[in-house]
Amino acid sequence: MLRALCLNQSTGRESQVLRPLAGEEALWVRLAGRAHATYVRMRPWRAGARWVAQLVPGLFDRDLAFHEFRWHVVEAARGYAAISRIRRRVPRDVAHVTGHSLAFGMGRVMQELPVVVSAAASAGEWARMGIWTDLRPYTDMMTAPSLAMERHALERAALVRTMKSIRQSVPRAHIVSHHPGIDTARLGPAARSKRGLSRLLFVGGRFREKGGEDLLKALDPYIGTEIELDVVTPQAVAGRDGLRVHHFWRDDAEMLDLFQQANLLCLPTHGDAVPCVVLEALACGTPVISATVGAIPELLWFGKCGLILRPGDIRSLRDSVVGLLANRARRIAMGNRGRAEIELRFDARRQGGSASRAYGGCSCAPRACSLSSIAVHYTLARAFGQNIGTITMRRAVFRPRRATAH
Repeated sequence: MLRALCLNQSTGRESQVLRPLAGEEALWVRLAGRAHATYVRMRPWRAGARWVAQLVPGLFDRDLAFHEFRWHVVEAARGYAAISRIRRRVPRDVAHVTGHSLAFGMGRVMQELPVVVSAAASAGEWARMGIWTDLRPYTDMMTAPSLAMERHALERAALVRTMKSIRQSVPRAHIVSHHPGIDTARLGPAARSKRGLSRLLFVGGRFREKGGEDLLKALDPYIGTEIELDVVTPQAVAGRDGLRVHHFWRDDAEMLDLFQQANLLCLPTHGDAVPCVVLEALACGTPVISATVGAIPELLWFGKCGLILRPGDIRSLRDSVVGLLANRARRIAMGNRGRAEIELRFDARRQGGSASRAYGGCSCAPRACSLSSIAVHYTLARAFGQNIGTITMRRAVFRPRRATAH
């Protein structure tokens, strides 16, 4: 039986709210019964980590503080420390890392243990979303060190399970198409109770970035008169007539009931990769309205299981919600298609079976060159032109040390 070591990216409070490996459905239901999985509990950030990633007054406001890179350095150190702490005590055949920045510092580990990285979106794509910092003419140069770390790790990983975004960013990595599996036995449709108003559901930890404020602005005239809106978020949102705010755990029975009873899930997010709530709603036969961000268009089968809008388009959001709530036949058709797609492409047991077969053939990475030289070369390449960068990277960085010519 395959022995897997599993790390999931979470910090402090998030580890309590999201629960271990919630997004991966306990590593595809323990790789469909073909593997023994050991879960590594990530430790919260310590004082030193917070100091490294702290905001720099003046520079941060102008996005000149390399804040994203410093955050990735901390996460890389956490990942390396966690896997080093456990792998010598608990021998394993393969390591599975969810949240690919944890793998940024695992170059040495990858030479001794096959590491499979599950990545939702590339560092460059997160930067281009503009949800953490504003987009500026020099954004590419500021993210260059992070991109170098990402490329260094993913090209040396035994396997990268991801969506299309990273396939374009790191073409030389060993990439397989990845759809996060969910437990279709636990999540499924149920009869909806009759109510006077249509029920709309929003689920998001980062209320503003997930589009919660846009949704309230778009539906303000309809909430309480034509629509009941359930908002699930850890953040403080004022309730009112027709607007209920919940602070549920992810696996609470009330959370499942909201998915099953809602007429629509609405997630007009500004920054996301592969939001699990979209898959959970579709598994319950609930159609989704979301945004053209990350892998959401692919999750919604490019409009067959829901509607896809530009983030921040308040008018289109209002018209789409009102129009779809008024068209019951279209909602039912989208919900049925969504459930069928979940069973075909996102079932955890299907995913676990394919993953265990792929993991069994994984091998360790060759000897890698130093991460510091990669960061320097890649930053200079981004600063002085892509042509120079391509030549420099091919000759000096992304070959084993014995073939490197400086």
